[in-house]
Amino acid sequence: ALPQEWSDVVFVSSDSTPHMLGAIDWKNGQVFREKFSSLKPWIEKVLTDVETQSEEDEVVIHLGEMLSFVAFACEVGWFWTGKVVLYGGDNKTVYHWI
Repeated sequence: ALPQEWSDVVFVSSDSTPHMLGAIDWKNGQVFREKFSSLKPWIEKVLTDVETQSEEDEVVIHLGEMLSFVAFACEVGWFWTGKVVLYGGDNKTVYHWI
């Protein structure tokens, strides 16, 4: 929409599996990767009893995907100051949270 402003756009994507989560800042070449097992205890602490009774793995993966973006933003977000950040993910739940 604004080709002359492309230098102010950063494209970021993140994803999670039951084993690994990660994120990429495609413009600045920054990456994040973490074993899911190291974050799962923290994620499970915020789940309610109802969430853990139904579709636990799916809910945990949703939270892992969100955390992969948030943790990444905390570490490399200073690269994004004054930029438009476009997030690309394949999880509709996380998309709506963001």
